[in-house]
Amino acid sequence: MHFIFSEGETEYVVNSPKEFTSQCHDEFKELLGQCDFSKTPTLRIDFTATEFIDSRSIGILLYAKSVANEEGGKIVLSSPYGKVKKMFEVSKFDELFEIIESQE
Repeated sequence: MHFIFSEGETEYVVNSPKEFTSQCHDEFKELLGQCDFSKTPTLRIDFTATEFIDSRSIGILLYAKSVANEEGGKIVLSSPYGKVKKMFEVSKFDELFEIIESQE
């Protein structure tokens, strides 16, 4: 298992692995399928431990946003840094997602 998934009262949280690559996509989609956005409207993906994300994983995040939006939910990206933050900037994710710099 690459991801750590938890459910709180107000949000689901997925802790992303050190490397978020296409090898993780099936597991990520499975976790996304566990989210009931009508019950808990936010999925926060925490990138604190993530040092690398590939371009195909940028696509899977866009897919997750689409799924959440269809069900009345939203995706929040938290704590990106280094190469991950740079990839989000290049992809203009700040225009598509809520991004929180750190979660304390």
